[in-house]
Amino acid sequence: MPQKRKPLGVTRGHGSASARRGSVSPLVAVSLVGLVGFVALAVDVGVMYAAKAELQRAADAAALAAAAELGVGTGNPIERARQAGMNYAAMNTVLNEPPILDSSDFVFGQAYIDQLTNRYVFIPDAPFSNAVRVRVRRTQGSPSGPIPTFFSAIFGRSSVDISASSAAVLTPRDIVFVLDVSGSHNHDSSLRSFRRTDVPIRGVWAHLWDTNLAPQPLQDGLPAGPSFGNMRTWGTNTVDPSWDFAADPGLVRIPKGGASGLTAAWISQTLSEKGFGTYTAAEASVIATGPRGETTTAYRRRVRVALGLDRWKSGKPGGQPGGNGDNVIDASEVVSMVPYPSTTAGAAASFSKRVGGSWDAYVNYVTSTSSRMNVYNPDHYVYGDPGLRYRYGLKTFVDFLQSKQCGDSRSPGLAGSPEQPMRAVVDAVLASLDLIEELQSNDLVGLAAYDTYGYGPADKPANLSWLTDDLNSIRTKVGPLQAGMWQSTTNMAQGIDKGVDVLFDSPRQRSNAAKVIILLTDGRPNQTRANPTQYYDEWLDYDHSPPKQDAVNAARDAAAQGVRIYTVSVGATCDLALMADIAAIGKGATFHAEGDVSTYREQLQEILRDLGGRRPVALIQ
Repeated sequence: MPQKRKPLGVTRGHGSASARRGSVSPLVAVSLVGLVGFVALAVDVGVMYAAKAELQRAADAAALAAAAELGVGTGNPIERARQAGMNYAAMNTVLNEPPILDSSDFVFGQAYIDQLTNRYVFIPDAPFSNAVRVRVRRTQGSPSGPIPTFFSAIFGRSSVDISASSAAVLTPRDIVFVLDVSGSHNHDSSLRSFRRTDVPIRGVWAHLWDTNLAPQPLQDGLPAGPSFGNMRTWGTNTVDPSWDFAADPGLVRIPKGGASGLTAAWISQTLSEKGFGTYTAAEASVIATGPRGETTTAYRRRVRVALGLDRWKSGKPGGQPGGNGDNVIDASEVVSMVPYPSTTAGAAASFSKRVGGSWDAYVNYVTSTSSRMNVYNPDHYVYGDPGLRYRYGLKTFVDFLQSKQCGDSRSPGLAGSPEQPMRAVVDAVLASLDLIEELQSNDLVGLAAYDTYGYGPADKPANLSWLTDDLNSIRTKVGPLQAGMWQSTTNMAQGIDKGVDVLFDSPRQRSNAAKVIILLTDGRPNQTRANPTQYYDEWLDYDHSPPKQDAVNAARDAAAQGVRIYTVSVGATCDLALMADIAAIGKGATFHAEGDVSTYREQLQEILRDLGGRRPVALIQ
């Protein structure tokens, strides 16, 4: 029989499979090595990308922090900037390790915007640095060393060098100071505050002396202000909660329809100086004591005579000739001896600067129970005393001027008084201008203000300013500002609106500059935005008052246009919560100064100098 054959495919197939397995194994081994290499490369590249991103983040943070320090004028800003950059870089870890910078990683210089490209140009090593470039490294020889690799070492590469850099600049600012020039800005230098704090009212009196007329004399070793008739002694220097006004030799009490206790010698001081001799005892008795039922008009005449402002021609035997000789001081029997210093001639007669009012208005003020020096109401922040009623002298006269006659048109003589709170604000603004100038910061500065209305340079060109780099012109305008400059109440909303107008309507406003309002106040808003003639008593349901909400709405409108708002308040009557709200709306900060005038003068200057250096920063590279 024919012999059976084995299937050819079986033997042939078995031998072929073994051969293939043997030949594929080396290929797989080689492929695995390549695959591992690609995986290693992918892992290390991923680490490098992550490290690069973290280095860039650290460089950005360091540059912004360093640039911010260049805007502070005290100490060594370059050293502070380096340290701040190092600190902020270390807060941003790279591969879970804080990067370490050294001084070579910082380059300081000037940055400006190229008007053709509208991009920043960085000039290294320029004087008055306003910009900095920061490098954050993980390289061979750097303080932090290179980035270690995880798998690439098997190919002979155990580390890689990676770095990032960033530049930041102090953004130029368009700044407007919005100043509260309401009448309340002299409360802390008025007698209405003496039972709460030290009132520096003597400095206001001394400021009234006009040195253009004569050198200023001294009284008790201190500069003496002008005297008016028999009101010539200042008396107790310190006016604070311990002040005993009843024993003050600078004040005399002349009650209506009663006895004053004034002597003929005291009443006759000015009369004698004018060459008219002295009043007799009979005349002095009529002048010193008013009859029951004394009319207001008769009382005012008697007070003017008692204070040596008018001369009484009584016609009494042995007395001043000219009158009918009875015990009534008739209008036809009095003539002026001391003209009120509201005119140039009247001011010259007393060596006084010009102030508003009249002698009768002063008498009315002293006798009124509603005059704030005669009121004690802590709930409304009024700390006078009813016992001051009917007390005449230089202190109450100066208080009358500050309370009823402040303002440029009425009392130009009060402008620039060094002891008034308004002057403390002015001095603080001047300190801020000094710092802005010192930093050569490319800032532009303007001025707006508010009292019953808001005012900008279009309204008050002699006193307020559009944005300018001529800081001397700003100094010239801000210096004469005084409390109650034009009106007396407080329209904060319109003040903010006028500040926005200065920022955006000034011929020199810059679209690439940060827009900043520095809002100053010593009180609470009490006039509405739309209807300034409608006054709201800030002590009656103030939390729901329209003026307060108007101020918030004005801040929101400003913030919607990109305006940053810083608020600065001074004194005890400010609404600190409102100031904080406005600053929060404007993404700024709020500051407050309080105490007596000398204390918060220093605080204000520190605050405003700080704000002068608070410049926003921006990344430019």
